[in-house]
This record gives sequence, C-alpha cells and structure tokens, in this order.
Amino acid sequence: LIDEAKEVAIAESLQATCSRLGVKVHAVGIVPDHCHLAVSVPPTLTLVDVVRQLKGASSRAATVATGETFSWQSEYGALTFSDHGLNDLITYVQNQKQHHSDGNTFPGLERYSSGNPG
Repeated sequence: LIDEAKEVAIAESLQATCSRLGVKVHAVGIVPDHCHLAVSVPPTLTLVDVVRQLKGASSRAATVATGETFSWQSEYGALTFSDHGLNDLITYVQNQKQHHSDGNTFPGLERYSSGNPG
C-alpha cells in the first residue's frame, strides 16, 4: 500500500501533474489505501482525462521512487462542491489521516475506500 516514500512521491506527482494541466489544487490527503484531492478542474478538461493522468503519473512516480510496482485501482469517485462548501472540503481532505485514525470519516466521501463500494 502507500508507505511514507510512496506518499511523498505520489503527493509531488499529483501537484506537478495538476500544475501542468492547469488544475488548481486546494488540498491533498493521502492514507495507506487511497487519497483524496480537492481540486478545481478547468472546463476545458474532462474529469476522466485528469484522473487518468493523475493516476498514471503518480503510480509511475511511486514505482520509480521505491523500486516496487505501484498501481491504483481502476475505480475512482468524484463529487462536486459549491464555493460555499469548499472550505469544509479542504479541511476534511487535509485531515485525512486524523479522520481515519479517529474513525470519524464522512461516509459520502469514503464509500469506496478499503474495497467496499457503497
């Protein structure tokens, strides 16, 4: 799964890929079996293309950084939020590790983690 070395490589790759694509990163939260991103995707890009590029680049980065093959599951979830809810979303994503440690995750945002589709 995602150890510290992979986490660093994944986070750096996600930031670099978003920058290259013109996607604004609001927050990144990485836990041992998945990650959450709060991003603003420009209307010139499709979500599926952005996710494909993020997954591809970050899995390559994690593999190169550790010498261990890393890949994401094929599924992903995406939700939209209004500007009004963005600050709460950013706070939630930034505190992923604490939410998982405390067991107080938000089910609507975690329904696909741990291989349990909701």
